[in-house]
Amino acid sequence: MSNLDEILELIRTLPDDKLIEELKEYHENDIALAFNSLDQMELDRLYKILPNDMLAEIITFIDNPEEYLVDMDNVTRAEIIEEMDSDDAVDVLEDLDLETKKEIASLIDSEVLEDIKMIRSYDDDEIGSLITTNFIAVNKSLDVKSVMAQTVKEASINDNLNVIFVLDEFEKYYGLINLADLIRARASTPLEDIIKTAYPVLYANSKIIDSMDVLKEYDLDSIAVLNEDNILIGVITKSDIIELVDSENKEDYAKLAGINENEDLQEKLSKSIIKRLPWLIILMIFGLVESLLVSRFEFILKAVPVLIFFQSMILDMSGNVGTQSLAVAIRNISNDSKLTFKRIVKLISRDLLIGLIDALIVGVGAFIFVFLYLSIKSGDFKANYLESLRVAFVVGIALMIAMTASSLIGVTVPVVLTKLHVDPAAASGPFITTLNDIISICIYYVLAFLMLYH
Repeated sequence: MSNLDEILELIRTLPDDKLIEELKEYHENDIALAFNSLDQMELDRLYKILPNDMLAEIITFIDNPEEYLVDMDNVTRAEIIEEMDSDDAVDVLEDLDLETKKEIASLIDSEVLEDIKMIRSYDDDEIGSLITTNFIAVNKSLDVKSVMAQTVKEASINDNLNVIFVLDEFEKYYGLINLADLIRARASTPLEDIIKTAYPVLYANSKIIDSMDVLKEYDLDSIAVLNEDNILIGVITKSDIIELVDSENKEDYAKLAGINENEDLQEKLSKSIIKRLPWLIILMIFGLVESLLVSRFEFILKAVPVLIFFQSMILDMSGNVGTQSLAVAIRNISNDSKLTFKRIVKLISRDLLIGLIDALIVGVGAFIFVFLYLSIKSGDFKANYLESLRVAFVVGIALMIAMTASSLIGVTVPVVLTKLHVDPAAASGPFITTLNDIISICIYYVLAFLMLYH
């Protein structure tokens, strides 16, 4: 029996007092999953019997917490939000209507409300919007024994215990202490000996995208976030970092498909349709341009109609190569957002060389295939071999040039966007593919005009 099944069985069979004790044995995420399978009567029962701090932990693991908070009165909502980490409280409040927000704000403890207002004062793309005020800070003037005592005292309120932050005599950030080092230290050990002063920090008004390298590369349980005066105002925890990186990956994947990353099965159909339309309209315009270009070469198709047979192959291969190069470029940019000129040259030249070699191999293969196909199809090899050779040569050369150009576009566009401080994932797969189609059409039919039209 899975944890989910066990939790549902407990909720439906145990009396209130025993149920609370049994549920404490399970992770809050498992209980949150069980909420989706409960009817309203069962949920109402849990709202009444579970402690607010336990409900707060469970609700932070629910994707749409407002759907459950709507069944509670504002006093209960306020009490639950007070028990949440400040960053989670901000997320929950964002999903409530304005009138409810105002009423809950009037009921929340003033200190908690100040933390929420502080986090909300930062833009969504700034580090300050991600912080939590759930951390322990001590003064560097204390000794090991006093720091341990303060940590134990605050543990019931601030449960991010793996790192204790240290402030100087001016209440400014000084460094941090790993809990493991504090536990191992003797009472006589100078506190300075276990303080790390060179660990990375972030500033609240920094852009998230500019801070991704620090967030991903350093395996820290918590990273200090400072204001412009070097005052410690919050921290970003490992769980926040994992969630942020996961969100970024989903967003990039969605952009590569030309859709919105927030779309899900619970969303209204009309909203999902509207989200997808902008990209589709843009791509439709590109498609019209592509169709108009083909129509401009109608005279060549009338003279050499067999060319239309191989158009799809040219477009498909160039699109595939462009998408591959785009994926490689975005992956490299994600690993190193501050690309140096040397790195850019290496990235572009390497991908271009790979694209060129692949294009040469595929182009030669296409030349041989097209020549044999047309020779067999004509039924008279001696009379038509020269024309078959010309068409095969056009297809093979056009394929080589189109694939090489697509490789160059796929790797260059995201690099340029990055240097312009635009998300490289905005160069989505459909956009790159359609752009490569237009260029490939021009290459194919211009080459056909120069070599076949007479």
